[in-house]
Amino acid sequence: MTFLQFESFGPLVHEAFRVRVGDAVLEMTLAMVQRLTNRPYPGQVRVPFRLRFHCARQVILPQGSYGFENADLGKLDIFIVPLARDRDGVIYEAIFN
Repeated sequence: MTFLQFESFGPLVHEAFRVRVGDAVLEMTLAMVQRLTNRPYPGQVRVPFRLRFHCARQVILPQGSYGFENADLGKLDIFIVPLARDRDGVIYEAIFN
């Protein structure tokens, strides 16, 4: 299992990720990587951050863990939540803390 950090995603903004949804595969683009306010606590292992993905498909996936794949990061599971849908597609968010 890969330990994901802000630095893992920073260089990948605007890159494509393949997302497995059952037997289907969707493509999402990493639209944003943002550090979150850090309130250190004992045992903290990373600074919190958020990812925002854009999917051009209009179908909204329910929140949950999905298999993502990227040429640089390989395969990983990410829990995403749909944030908004407009004529350009759907925005999803993942929070790492």
